[in-house]
Amino acid sequence: MTEEQHRKWNIIIKGIITPVIAVITILFGIYQYTDSQEKSLEKEFELRKIERQEQAFEEKSALYKETRQILSFLSTNSEMESTLFESKRNRFWELYWGDLAAVESSEIESLMVRFETLIDEV
Repeated sequence: MTEEQHRKWNIIIKGIITPVIAVITILFGIYQYTDSQEKSLEKEFELRKIERQEQAFEEKSALYKETRQILSFLSTNSEMESTLFESKRNRFWELYWGDLAAVESSEIESLMVRFETLIDEV
């Protein structure tokens, strides 16, 4: 290769190919960064979704537990004129028409309706 050809290739390599490689490297870095950010956001979204589901489950479980305790009290207590019985009955209605109605399954709903008819008879 002659000296002239050597210089031309040197200019081509240093002046054109090196900047093109630098631009490609920068673009690839940007792609990797945005891709990792997107995956990170997706993970965070999934974690928050799971946290919301766990919180809803805990709230639902707490309402079911309270309802079970109230129904147990109302069905086993014979002092229907007591203030405690009346307060438990009132709480039953609060759960029936309020908090529990928003989260109960169809099975729980049918059981609550059955108990509601029994409580109306008392």
